[in-house]
Amino acid sequence: MDVWPFWWDSNGNNRKIHWAKKETLFKSKNEGGMGFKILRDFNIDMLAKQVWRFHTNPGSLIARCYKAKYYPNTDIFQASIGNNPSYAWRSIQNSVWVIQKGSCWRIGNGNKIRIWEDN
Repeated sequence: MDVWPFWWDSNGNNRKIHWAKKETLFKSKNEGGMGFKILRDFNIDMLAKQVWRFHTNPGSLIARCYKAKYYPNTDIFQASIGNNPSYAWRSIQNSVWVIQKGSCWRIGNGNKIRIWEDN
């Protein structure tokens, strides 16, 4: 049984430890849990949100800086890690798959389709 300590009650200088299952702590509050987030998943979500911002708002200062340094001739989805990348860029690159997995694209007029690379 996987239980974690969780401090819930104190009485003056006495603190009580209450043990709770991990599943209970990580359930949403609506489901009767404590609403704790799994930090690794939350971090990947926030980094993927940054990827989406780079894609949808390429004129922002941060997007222009990253584009100039790491992917000047392509877009963020075809960018590579590159040589000597920063920790932030490596982290952002590790979350690109989230956007690629959950998105689709429209054909439009077909000018940007790469018939040998795109699915």
